[in-house]
Amino acid sequence: MAVCYSTNGGSSWKRAELSSKYGYIYAIVIHPSNPAVVYAGGYCYSGTSYPGKVFKTMDGGANWTDVSHGIDENYNYIYSLVFDPKTPTTLYAGASRGIYRSLDGGANWVSLTTLCRDVYALAVHPRTSVIYAAGYGLGVYSSVDGGSHWTTMNEGLTSFELECMVLDSQNDLLLVGTTSEGVFRYNLATEIAPIVLNPTLPDELRLLPNFPNPFNPTTTIKYEISSNMNLPIQLSIYNVAGQLMRNLVNEIQQAGTYTVNWDGSDDRGMPVSSGMYFCILQAGDSRAARKITLIR
Repeated sequence: MAVCYSTNGGSSWKRAELSSKYGYIYAIVIHPSNPAVVYAGGYCYSGTSYPGKVFKTMDGGANWTDVSHGIDENYNYIYSLVFDPKTPTTLYAGASRGIYRSLDGGANWVSLTTLCRDVYALAVHPRTSVIYAAGYGLGVYSSVDGGSHWTTMNEGLTSFELECMVLDSQNDLLLVGTTSEGVFRYNLATEIAPIVLNPTLPDELRLLPNFPNPFNPTTTIKYEISSNMNLPIQLSIYNVAGQLMRNLVNEIQQAGTYTVNWDGSDDRGMPVSSGMYFCILQAGDSRAARKITLIR
């Protein structure tokens, strides 16, 4: 099991052995700020099993270390690897059995979802940290909260047999390639607000569950401010692709309990479609989110 690398722009190549066992490498990803750090993913044959494998080098490819703990299940081939550009110690892996995440540079991996199988491609938006996954047979998924929740975004796809995906973050376009229906393009937004979620808010602020949830046609969102913060309080609704749907609150508020109704319309007053949305409460640089579902 090996990779080849070049240190002179491709004029010559060197072979680096990752493992003495037979196997395949499907994915290679380079650290966004340190090109000497590289990860390679695939699988190897271990005599009686085919465990998924991720290897890491910190010296440009000369030496490699197995960093597959938590991901090296039998027949769990690693097809794709991607960094979170904002937090390069965070990596995501697309595999035969779903999507995995490591928060410590690959030392440990945990499963995020088994819903999306054979994940051939992953991408993380550098401005919003929204994660996109292309899975064979199930289409495209997205997550706005670091992989805790995933939602399909398959509107317009005529084939879910996806082989590859490219994120054009400059133009906010997502392109996927299929086995038989060509290439599809998804316009993520003309305006994407940054959704870099902080799971905690200052002690003075609490975002409570909305009611009802799921809802139709209106839901009530409640939050509490325990002391005067002198910070603008922002309460907004986003869809699963990271698009800003509705600004509900954007002002400095005094201590108290507040309720806001959302009628399922966007900032233009147009009704949004059924599906999952995220209610995000922000004070300064801290954010918290709750998943809400609209059923029409």
